[in-house]
Amino acid sequence: MMKKFLGKTFIEKKLIDYKMLVKALAYQKRNGGKIGEVLIKLGFIKKEDLEKIVLEKTSAVPFRNENVDIDEEFLLKFPEELIQKYDAVPIKEEKNFVYILTSDPFDLNKMDSLRFYFGKDLKIFYLTEEDFKKFLNKFISPKIKINGKNQVEELFSKMLTRAINSKSSDIHLEQHGEKKVVRFRSNGILYDQPCKIQKDIFSKLINYIKIISNLDITKHRIPQDGQFLYFFENKEIPIRVSTFPTQYGEKIVLRLLYRNNNLEKLENLGMDVEVYNLFKRALSQLNGLVLVTGPTGSGKTTTLYSALDFLNTPEKNICTLEDPIEIRLSGIIQSQVDEKSGFSFAEGLRGLLRQDPDIIMVGEIRDEQTAQIATNAALTGHLVLATLHTITSAGAIYRLKEMGVKPEILSQSLNCVVNQRLLKKLCPYCRELNKKGEKIPFFDIKINTYISYGCEKCYGTGISGRIGLYEIFYSTDKAKEELRKESPENLDSFIVNPLWKQGLGLLQNGIISLKDYLENVRIPSDIEKDIKEKEIMPFPQKNFEDNNLKKLSFKNNF
Repeated sequence: MMKKFLGKTFIEKKLIDYKMLVKALAYQKRNGGKIGEVLIKLGFIKKEDLEKIVLEKTSAVPFRNENVDIDEEFLLKFPEELIQKYDAVPIKEEKNFVYILTSDPFDLNKMDSLRFYFGKDLKIFYLTEEDFKKFLNKFISPKIKINGKNQVEELFSKMLTRAINSKSSDIHLEQHGEKKVVRFRSNGILYDQPCKIQKDIFSKLINYIKIISNLDITKHRIPQDGQFLYFFENKEIPIRVSTFPTQYGEKIVLRLLYRNNNLEKLENLGMDVEVYNLFKRALSQLNGLVLVTGPTGSGKTTTLYSALDFLNTPEKNICTLEDPIEIRLSGIIQSQVDEKSGFSFAEGLRGLLRQDPDIIMVGEIRDEQTAQIATNAALTGHLVLATLHTITSAGAIYRLKEMGVKPEILSQSLNCVVNQRLLKKLCPYCRELNKKGEKIPFFDIKINTYISYGCEKCYGTGISGRIGLYEIFYSTDKAKEELRKESPENLDSFIVNPLWKQGLGLLQNGIISLKDYLENVRIPSDIEKDIKEKEIMPFPQKNFEDNNLKKLSFKNNF
């Protein structure tokens, strides 16, 4: 907008002609820079000519050192990222105004964003791009290194550092009236963080996050999605940002997407040997549909990425459709769907099938179109991997039938369904045998269980990571016969190593708690006899480094 507006203005003022403007635009395309600065560099106009245009067309005043006293303390509170984003820096604050120095007073959107950021009107001062850089070098660069980050940046940096060190997956910033709350999700559980953030700092923190995520800070009554990269100890961590309006103001959730240095190998996911071998056999087929199911947060995406890593060889064309791309995999063509622009899973899948793929990964089968295209692709020489949001293996099959996939097509295309859960592991340093034992509800069975109090090793949570449970429905010839039926009844009988059996083994060995087991695993009503026949042996107690740690609570301020 600026180059067209200024170019036309200079021609109208007879400072340049059309040929000069064309040359200037060509120079700008090669070398960058603002059009006014380019015209000065090429000798077509003088610096004073540009300043006159600025005075005529904007409310900005040419900056002179004598114009205004610079408040360096106020200036240094402004984040460096925002200086770069807005080509502007605040130099003084009064009751009703903030004095802004900029090299781009023509960008009204930027000025409006700064008005919203400060909550005050602006008095705008103008410098050429070259003089603005000199100003920054004089007042900003040397002092940033000495004085460090401003209050908002410091808080943000400490918050992310603590979240990363505690291996948290999400950060929640919430407003409950006057109370501002920060919570981290670690091992699937949300923990309140013991920090107090003042109202004005919290608002600036929200705006800061929105700005670095390329979100519109003037819009706070609609949800927005964005992302940014955070550099931590020479590692690049993508962070996905979601805002949501509430009665007390915006809530922000940051999802930390740890990159493929944390990608688990398929053999390290923790699958039972039989499940692992069947899953590998299903993945080794030239074609067919491989489904991964489970509730939200059960690790489905991790399993799919590990499967892609297992399949990834130079002679295969592997393509993905994701929402969003969470881990970037070398040698794999990854694409992110965008429903708003019409690039849905179904539309993307149609396009991918024209790209000569060997293997296709679909982040989620959400609708009938995607289900139909995926199953047909699996029949025509492609290996298709996908997730479905169902809580049982059989549920995935019924869901596909509800989406209009015909029984015959399903029986021919389906290789396997992996159903999984992530359960919280009890901390081995502070867990203890529950001497009273606990009863499994609905059954007259009392079993040995373990509890953990929290210690220094687990930051007072009692939890030490998570462990996966995986069962598999593998399409044997007999299973395919059942799938051909309009209303199959015995699908559960084809499930290898059901979740309840694996979970019971972890429970009796003190790896998980009974509460977590019951929350995550559906126990069939006919297995009381099987449970009674299990040998419930106490897990050997691990020596504590310090028995006094057992019942301490730990506050981890940031």
